[in-house]
Amino acid sequence: MKKELQKCINICEDNYEKIIEKLDQFIKNNNWEFPHIFKKLVKHRDIILYHKGDFSVQGNLDLFRSGISGLIVEGNLVVNGKVITYDDPETFLLVTGNLTINSLKNSGMLEVGGDLNANEFIIGDYNHGFVSVHRNAKTPFFYPEEHFFTIHGSIDFNYALGNSYRLNNNQNPEVFKIYKMKLDDALALFHEDVLQLIDPDFFDYKNEGQVQDVEELFDFLNMDDIIKRVAQNKPVFK
Repeated sequence: MKKELQKCINICEDNYEKIIEKLDQFIKNNNWEFPHIFKKLVKHRDIILYHKGDFSVQGNLDLFRSGISGLIVEGNLVVNGKVITYDDPETFLLVTGNLTINSLKNSGMLEVGGDLNANEFIIGDYNHGFVSVHRNAKTPFFYPEEHFFTIHGSIDFNYALGNSYRLNNNQNPEVFKIYKMKLDDALALFHEDVLQLIDPDFFDYKNEGQVQDVEELFDFLNMDDIIKRVAQNKPVFK
C-alpha cells in the first residue's frame, strides 16, 4: 500500500459506525449515483479507506494494486499520476470535493462532488461502473469507450472521440465536434505518426469518393492504437 494511504482509516474495521452512517446519509442527501450502502458494504469488503480533509497522492493511484476496494476522501484529492479503477474486482473512488489528476482510466466507479480536472486524459474502460461528476470536467483528451459518464456542470475537452451516447446520454454531442468536421479538416488535426496508423485502403477509398465523413475514418483507424499512444504520452493531435 502507498505510504500516503496509510494515513487513512479502514472503515471495514470495528468502531467506525458514525463515519459509515455519515457517508450513507451524505450519499442519500446529495443524490449520488454510488449504488452501495456502506453499512452493508463494509461487511463484505476487507479494506475501504476513508480520509477526512484534503488529501494528495504522489504517483499513480491504482486501487486494485494498492490492495483496497475503495477510497473515500471527504475533501479535495490531488493525484500526481494516473487514477485507475477496476470493475473486476470492483473498486471505487469517492471524492466530495475536487479531483485533480494527471489522467484517469476508469472501469470501476468514480464519483466527484466538485470538479474533475485531468491534465492528460480521461478514458473509460468497458461498460461496467460509471463516472459521475457533480460540477465541471476538463481534460485535453476524452474517450468514453463503452463506459458511462455523467457530468452535471461545464465540459471542457480539447478533443473527444468515441460514442457520444456514453456522455450524458448524448445530451452534449457538441463535445465530439471532430465528427462534424469535413474529413480533410479532421485529418489535418492528427499527428503524422497517427496518419501512418490508418489502413492504406482508406486513402484509396477517399480518393474514389467512397469515404466521405469522419465516422468512416474510424473504420480504418483502430482506436486501440490511439489509446495506446495516449497512455504512452505520445501525441495524437498536432
